[in-house]
Amino acid sequence: MLRAIWTSVLSGVGLFLLHSERYLTSGIFWIKMALVIALLANGLILQVAERDAREAPDDATASLDVWRRMRGSAFASTALWSLVAIFGVLVQGSR
Repeated sequence: MLRAIWTSVLSGVGLFLLHSERYLTSGIFWIKMALVIALLANGLILQVAERDAREAPDDATASLDVWRRMRGSAFASTALWSLVAIFGVLVQGSR
């Protein structure tokens, strides 16, 4: 997931450099950038949850908490990727 996010960031930087005058004033673009930052933060949260899952004791309560965090992060990831895609289309349509 993090590789996909960084690929998205790098391609976005390239597009931004090509059309910076248009994107600097686009509110839709800045919302999309905030969503990408949220994706990066969610990726870090998921990495911590994965580490905790590997290191979790055999205690069922602790294990359940870790899996709930991982599930919440997965749902957030799906929602954020969908929103990034939608705002990407909106940015291109707002010429």
